[in-house]
Amino acid sequence: MLLCILTIVFDLRALFSPVLSGIQSYTFNLLKNLLRIDQKNKYILLSSGLKKTKNSYLNEFLKFANTELMDIALPNKILNFSLAFLQYPKLDKIIKKADLFFFPNLMFNALSFNKPYIIVFHDLSFEVDPSFFSLKMRAWHKIIQPKKIAQNAKKIIAVSKNTKRDLIKFYGIKKNKIQLAYPGIVKSSKVAKNSNNSQWQKIRQKYNLPKNFILYLGTLEPRKNITSIIQAFEIFKQEKLINSLNEHLNLVIAGQCGWQCKKIYQTVEKNQFAKDIIFTGFIEEKDKPYLYYYAKTFIYPSLYEGFGFPPLEALSYGTPVIVSYNSSLPETAGKYAILVDPYNAREIAEGIKTALSLPKTAHFHPNLILKKYNWEKCAKKILKTIEEYKK
Repeated sequence: MLLCILTIVFDLRALFSPVLSGIQSYTFNLLKNLLRIDQKNKYILLSSGLKKTKNSYLNEFLKFANTELMDIALPNKILNFSLAFLQYPKLDKIIKKADLFFFPNLMFNALSFNKPYIIVFHDLSFEVDPSFFSLKMRAWHKIIQPKKIAQNAKKIIAVSKNTKRDLIKFYGIKKNKIQLAYPGIVKSSKVAKNSNNSQWQKIRQKYNLPKNFILYLGTLEPRKNITSIIQAFEIFKQEKLINSLNEHLNLVIAGQCGWQCKKIYQTVEKNQFAKDIIFTGFIEEKDKPYLYYYAKTFIYPSLYEGFGFPPLEALSYGTPVIVSYNSSLPETAGKYAILVDPYNAREIAEGIKTALSLPKTAHFHPNLILKKYNWEKCAKKILKTIEEYKK
């Protein structure tokens, strides 16, 4: 019996975005684990753009014998315009030997009629509430036509049951066309668990971090509901809700400035505890584990999430977590976290009080998170979906 080998085009274009995002992390970790477990099928890695920084990622993948690079040496803006408005070039005409295309996120693409592809949908926040996005981003979603992409796909990978429900609700996708595959969480083993550790002291100095703090980490944008965190922190401090620290407590808002982030700064200016609120700006990946570990609690009352990496990352370090009881968050983190109404600042404040009374790992073991949200498990599910194309 002949061994059936597929030639899979894996779209890496999102990996080279100048903005570090969850999509980049997803693309990198998924492909790395796919290549580890699949030495049989061939992978053509689709790249574009003119930046030389691509090599740092590509070298990680091209060391595998079953990989090959297909680089479209055009500026991404020109390529995207051509793909979106001219439907040219047809990617399958450039890569003629491809059996199947795999897109780890929504991107501009052009394929010949009936050329099979699998696509990952991370969320449908742009359908749930367009006001989460700027006019520019709304136009982007309209041009890219996600509904058409979903309907024409051979299979869809959903990162949560919530995203699967939204695909069925908004796009009328049949259940059997959608495969659920939870992404993985990567935990650093290098965090020194001693508050006097020199590395932690360097990181504290680098970001001007206080000794005791509540942490939010993510992009600063309306959907993340940071103004409610600030209001809840004010209620907590005003009413002197008892906390187990019996010490001064700060709020650290960490992450890069996103759409309408200036409104968040304006909210803080009006807050009577503004001096206790610290904005760190962008946090380097290597430093994030320390913030997760040393935070007294992690707070993430987002208005909508397709999956929600930061709460799970914080949980993996044994830190008590507060999340909204909406979208995917009760599904992914709810069993291990404190659930609150994101529109009720007082309830969020009570959540802070409850979280601060919990010692680390009091109500769960962090390894449960790592076992459930595992990149190898995710890659195996997706590989099985890819290989069903042969049947």
